[in-house]
Amino acid sequence: KNLAAWQFFVNCMFVILEPLSKVGGYCCFYYFYPNAGGCGLIFEPLNAQHLPMSKRSKMQIRLDYHRFSLNIGNIGRDGYRHPPSIERNLPHIDIPQLQMKHWPWRRRHKV
Repeated sequence: KNLAAWQFFVNCMFVILEPLSKVGGYCCFYYFYPNAGGCGLIFEPLNAQHLPMSKRSKMQIRLDYHRFSLNIGNIGRDGYRHPPSIERNLPHIDIPQLQMKHWPWRRRHKV
């Protein structure tokens, strides 16, 4: 399953995404999440590739599809949702620079 997704990415999407990414100052990677049973695309700034991985990951934009826990409980006083939760494979966006994780599924609403 992952091999087919990787082949599709390399043969169909990469030839379009990589040149477009370079124009915007990014490079594009296919990423596989074996424990979460999913995959994603990582867009990383070209000027960040010399940095250590911990700093590089904070500058990346990720378009992912994998399993994660999604809280469906009430929003507490701290602004976060509380149990119960469900596990779902859902598409989402992670942009650490904007403090955005698993958008649009994990939203923090201020009370």
